[in-house]
Amino acid sequence: MVVGSTGSGEGLDVEARRLRDTGAEVVWIGAGVSVDDLAATAVAEDAARVVVASGDDPTAVTAALAARHVDDVDVITAAG
Repeated sequence: MVVGSTGSGEGLDVEARRLRDTGAEVVWIGAGVSVDDLAATAVAEDAARVVVASGDDPTAVTAALAARHVDDVDVITAAG
């Protein structure tokens, strides 16, 4: 899964570590990245899921994935 944020992503690094520690394969791309960067990384990594910060707009990431003809990636918001 790809974890990143278009904003400050405060606390998202902690969520990424928690996911990794539970056995998930996590690609952390950091905070302050564009929606297109999130979508492109998800495609490049063949990710099944993108996790964004609670302040991010998951529908924008879904739209960026759809523009790449990708409809099988779940985009979720991290709790917190």
